[in-house]
Amino acid sequence: MATSVRLLVVLVATISVILLVLHGLQMRLDHEREAKQVRGDLHNLTNALAVHARQTLGTIDRGVALFASRLDLEQPTGSVHESLRAGRDTAVGVLEFYVLDANGRVVAASYEPVPEPTEMSGEPPFNAVPTKTETAPRISSPLTGRLGRAAGAEIIRLARPRFSPDGNLTGWAVGTVSVRHFQTLFESMILTPHTNIALVRTDGVLLAGSGDGAVAAFGPDRTGALFDGPLKDAGETGSFWAGGTSATGERSMLVYSRVPGMPLMLLARMPESDVFARWKMRVLIGTLIDVLLTAFIIGATGLAVRELGLRQRDQDRTGAQLNLLADASVDISSQRSTDDVLRRAVELSRELVPSHQAVISLTIDQDYAQAVHTVSLSDKYGKWRNYEGHADGSGIYRLVCMNNQPMRLTQNELETHTAWKGFGAARHEHPPMRGWLAVPLIAQNGSNIGLIQLSDRETADFDDRDEAVLMQLAQMVSAAIENVRLLEARTRALAAAEQARDEIARIFSTMSDGLYHLDMDWRYTRVNRAAEEMFTIKEADVLGKSMWEVFPELVDSDVHAKFRQARETGEHATLENYYEPIDRYHLVRLFPGPDGMTVYVSDITDRRRAEQQLRQAQKMEAVGQLTGGVAHDFNNLLTVILGNADMLVEEVGADPHLRSIAQMIQTAAERGADLTHRLLAFSRRQPLAPVVVDPNQLVAGLEGLLRRTLHENIDIELVRGAGLWKAVVDRSQLENAVINIVINARDAMPGGGKLTIETANTRLDESYTEQEDINSGPYVLIAISDTGEGMDPAILGRAFDPFFTTKPVGKGSGLGLSMVYGFVRQSGGHVKLYSEPGYGTTVKIYLPRAADANEQVRTASLEEIKPARGSERIALVEDEELVRKFAELNLKALGYTVSSFPTGPELLRAMDDGLRFDLLFTDIVLPGGMNGRDIAVEVVRRVPGTKVLYSSGYTDNAIVHHGRLDDGVNLLNKPFRKAEMAQKVRTVLDNTG
Repeated sequence: MATSVRLLVVLVATISVILLVLHGLQMRLDHEREAKQVRGDLHNLTNALAVHARQTLGTIDRGVALFASRLDLEQPTGSVHESLRAGRDTAVGVLEFYVLDANGRVVAASYEPVPEPTEMSGEPPFNAVPTKTETAPRISSPLTGRLGRAAGAEIIRLARPRFSPDGNLTGWAVGTVSVRHFQTLFESMILTPHTNIALVRTDGVLLAGSGDGAVAAFGPDRTGALFDGPLKDAGETGSFWAGGTSATGERSMLVYSRVPGMPLMLLARMPESDVFARWKMRVLIGTLIDVLLTAFIIGATGLAVRELGLRQRDQDRTGAQLNLLADASVDISSQRSTDDVLRRAVELSRELVPSHQAVISLTIDQDYAQAVHTVSLSDKYGKWRNYEGHADGSGIYRLVCMNNQPMRLTQNELETHTAWKGFGAARHEHPPMRGWLAVPLIAQNGSNIGLIQLSDRETADFDDRDEAVLMQLAQMVSAAIENVRLLEARTRALAAAEQARDEIARIFSTMSDGLYHLDMDWRYTRVNRAAEEMFTIKEADVLGKSMWEVFPELVDSDVHAKFRQARETGEHATLENYYEPIDRYHLVRLFPGPDGMTVYVSDITDRRRAEQQLRQAQKMEAVGQLTGGVAHDFNNLLTVILGNADMLVEEVGADPHLRSIAQMIQTAAERGADLTHRLLAFSRRQPLAPVVVDPNQLVAGLEGLLRRTLHENIDIELVRGAGLWKAVVDRSQLENAVINIVINARDAMPGGGKLTIETANTRLDESYTEQEDINSGPYVLIAISDTGEGMDPAILGRAFDPFFTTKPVGKGSGLGLSMVYGFVRQSGGHVKLYSEPGYGTTVKIYLPRAADANEQVRTASLEEIKPARGSERIALVEDEELVRKFAELNLKALGYTVSSFPTGPELLRAMDDGLRFDLLFTDIVLPGGMNGRDIAVEVVRRVPGTKVLYSSGYTDNAIVHHGRLDDGVNLLNKPFRKAEMAQKVRTVLDNTG
């Protein structure tokens, strides 16, 4: 028995030792097999994620490359932003697109509103100078976004430089993607709690990882050490053991895969403890069974073998799913329509998670109603019913889409869930299900696209692994759907672009401005209708011809030089040109390009003529301001000089020498008065007294004077129009104007010639008056023509300028025509010059027609000379002391009683003290806060019937309005003489009206 026991013990011990040895050998083999299996799983994982990263970043890089090479920043800014927004809304994974200029400032972006230019020149990846030989995109390290939807988020920038044709850097095109986009994906795909996944640049910079552990596992120092060591010359994919560098501080297995076409790698790191976790469990179980349960070795071995089989199947399943996902990523992303994407995806979903039915539906409204697009059924469901077209936005479908979270229910939960509405009346006809799993399809912007749902798993219940795998498939499907929609949007955009080109062609032909295009040899390639009409050409006649052949007069002109300069510099240019053959001014804008030059031409003739009128008005205003400033004081001085010169002539009559001196003083003062008068006439500030005048009678009355003015070798002809209308004008001023014009004509015919004065009735229509800034209607024309030297266009353009003259020094003041112009315009008329060198000059004066054709014409009959002396009382108001003394002295000498005052308030105070008088003789422009008009109003208010006589060298609109004296106003213009003053005072006092 003992022997048997011993034998049994020895046998058991021997068997145990043999089993232990065999178990050790098995564990060693299992250890290597486990490492190989995990390495394969990690390879499948990194390959799938590398393909996903290439798909996501490649989509963004294609948009960046497109904007870098084709976006034209010279187009309207709104169009640039629209292009960037269209790219952002159709590109999968992108947060924002934007463009930098050469200085690193944001000049265009896909977000709204676009902020002020943002400085980024010192930020990655723009802080390194690019070269045109770079083929891969610049990818930045993770940083905090500042713009648009990326603001505040951790992002990665993809950038490509923009170069000008000559190789200079002009800026960057940039796309941004959220780091969280990759983190979420990595976190959903980790194989063990301590497994870390990371996306890194090949220079060792960590871009994104699976959670906080990724920083410890793949921080900058550690990835740098890896890329300086085992990863320095790594191939497309591989693995190795890294000692003491995992997140837990222990040795770990590291697997890598390069991202195709980009300087990026996908790294997966699993600590050794996780790699052999299952192996360690098996070792522990085996050891306990061998040592403590020897009697149950066979049973324990059987259980272990079963457990190993289950685990092996689980590993095989995981590996198969990862391989299938990797293949599916390429397959799904290559589809070109939404239906193709969904048909491929619904079959893949049943391959990834074996189940009896799979359905993919798309969200069709804001209530998450679902339109079923694709269905895959096993034979169990093949005869049940067709899901196609069924839509339902209620129950558990709504929960999945509204929350954008996966949902998993067992059969029992399906029967009891309050949100489950099943299939209505057909619910009880539905075959029993093992369970239900649904995951949302989510767009890059977070909105719901639809859902994938699986029903009735073939074995066991749906688990976490099924949910995770289906979520990965859903992400691929979502990206593929958005890519397809982007492609469809681009197709629509191309169609819209074609339509836009047609619209541009229509606009080209109908726009009001002239537009034509020249090729690099200056040949016409397009001419619109407006340009044809503007230059009286036909597109069919000039196409293929050089511009300089069609318009040879422009060769070697300033226009020719400007066109060539724009071509050479490539810069836009603008010029104004007068085209003499059609007498029009044009604004020409040049837009050179790589295929030639586009030219816009606007007719600015009306604007130029309006500007000329404005300049003339400004010149008159300037002289008027100058004249008004000096006329008052100057005429005061001339009044004293003339008055005293008259007295000297009377006093020294017996002495010829002194009389000659006094007369020279008179002549000089008269010439000064005449100069001031001419300046006031030109600036339209002289007081006019218009009356109804018969121009034929006036010209006839001047004939004798004119014949004496002209040389004997000049013939004069008067052509008086029959039935001539009456005109409203200041008679004396009109006479002076005619005389001035005749004198100019005489000087233009030193060798003799002919002078013609003709009168006629005429009407100026609106087409003429709109260009000349006068009213249309009836006018009386006086035309004065000579056969003299004439004027060229340059002199003609300045003929009315004050002080401009072509006569020698001392032969003319340059105010003759200026005075005529100012007087006629002030009278409401119009004056026009026509002249050509060698053919003489014609001056046409258009005077307003009298409204009442029957009104009596006033003639220039001499008034009866009335006694100049008197004995009445006169109140004299004059601020200039010399003028006041001159007037007071002479009035007293004439027998009047005179009270003089320098200001109006002083006169009124004297009236308060009892002063009374018969005539108020007052200057117009006065200090003290009251002008002459104000004083007269107050005096007449106090003593009605008081006679008033004004005197002034510059009225300043106090008694003159619209260039005419107010009705009933008596005015004595300065400078005046003693006799003129005596005559005017006596006339006003004797007037009983």
